Amino acid sequence: MAYKAIPAYIKHCKELKITRTKIDRNFYDPKIRNLHPWFARRPCSVARALTLAAILPSKIHYEDFMEAIGWTKKKDAFLTSKYPPLLFYTDPNLRLIKKLLHRYTGKNPSDLIICDPMAGGGTIPLESLRLGLKSIAVEYNPVAYLILKGTIEFPSLYGRKLSEYVKEESIKLISYAVDALGRFYPEDSEGYIVARGIKCPFCKGEIPLLHDAEIARSTYVDLKFDSSNKMFTSSITKFPVTLPYESEKRGEIKCPYCKNRFTKREAYKVWTENHTSILEELKRGIFNRNKILSTHILLVKQTKHGYVPCEEKDILAFLDACKTLMDSYKQLEEYLPKDQIPSTNEVFSPIREYGIRYWYELFNPRQLLSLAVLIKYVHDRCEFLLSKGKIGVAVSLYLALGISRLVDYNSIATTWKKGTIRDTIGRYAQGRKITYGEAYCEAIVPYRNLNWVFEPNFSVQKRTQGGICPIVNELCKRLENK
Repeated sequence: MAYKAIPAYIKHCKELKITRTKIDRNFYDPKIRNLHPWFARRPCSVARALTLAAILPSKIHYEDFMEAIGWTKKKDAFLTSKYPPLLFYTDPNLRLIKKLLHRYTGKNPSDLIICDPMAGGGTIPLESLRLGLKSIAVEYNPVAYLILKGTIEFPSLYGRKLSEYVKEESIKLISYAVDALGRFYPEDSEGYIVARGIKCPFCKGEIPLLHDAEIARSTYVDLKFDSSNKMFTSSITKFPVTLPYESEKRGEIKCPYCKNRFTKREAYKVWTENHTSILEELKRGIFNRNKILSTHILLVKQTKHGYVPCEEKDILAFLDACKTLMDSYKQLEEYLPKDQIPSTNEVFSPIREYGIRYWYELFNPRQLLSLAVLIKYVHDRCEFLLSKGKIGVAVSLYLALGISRLVDYNSIATTWKKGTIRDTIGRYAQGRKITYGEAYCEAIVPYRNLNWVFEPNFSVQKRTQGGICPIVNELCKRLENK
């Protein structure tokens, strides 16, 4: 996940002797992983080469083999369409493969079946299909099963018709989100850093927890604490600062007011108790403004022009979302993830130890409102799409995968890392556990997050930052009529 793709692409362009003046950092790179994360995903180039090598004898000429897998087309893929110079963005030479198979084995590609008994994210069956071979993928994990359908089965069945359908439905979803959720997110916001607010167990002073004062290059949060009034103020500075509650001992917090020390573990437990009780109170029609704002402290807002302390309009929009969740709880309750986190789930064990018991407790009130409203929309829309036949099933899957991506960047387990939101899955990648730190981040659902998740206008911009529509279009183009 930490692979630095663009420097590698540039290096390979140079290896292919592409003129330096034609090389820049703007590659059009729709990746399969943009559908849904799958940690055991294998490189498509290796899968294609190994699969073809498995059905051809070792005496085949090197030049013929490299041309057959599409190696010689990589330079053209970059020059004509700005694709990275990777095999994934070239198509195998099916005419040559058929010729080689017939010459060395006496068989046609359609005579051969490639079976992957542990297909996972689908790299081998995908490339087998692109080689012109019949492909069988076997997988018992339900997430991988859905990824296989979205990556291989549906694009091969419906081709570019599916791509256009997904684009149309994603535009409708984004438009609905703007109408239904727009007022809860100021349009000038790009994202929020939300501090976990606690009170010192000794002096009861309010402390906004942060992991680091640095929020981007040459940008820092400066917190000033008034010991007499037990209050704090925040500002943005270009100069490095030290958080006044940082302790020399790992896992410990030093109160900036009274200088007493207590553990982060104790602080997280107290914060979790307050957070979960807020959700329970909203469910019962109790709106405690002070408790909400002292627990979820909107500290920093990212805008197009940089970072600023959160303003009154940001706080009012957040409170509006909390109140709307309270007022509409009964109508949205069936769309909330209310199942209990199993005690056998080791990945979420750190969070359960802090006091999180149910899946819906992984979200602040605004995140929970957005999730429920969008799940309801997708649920209702899917009922209509399913009436259109199996292609409606396919479109419904991509909408659901989009909501999954949205959740990944909107939970209390996200973190901030020098200018960007680190998603929940990224948190898992660090230590194979889901936990949370001092602060968390909140993506802007209607105006930013959903547009990034789907990127329906990729064909106009001819670029992608990780959306679903670009990779669906790519798969449909490559697998159509396979």
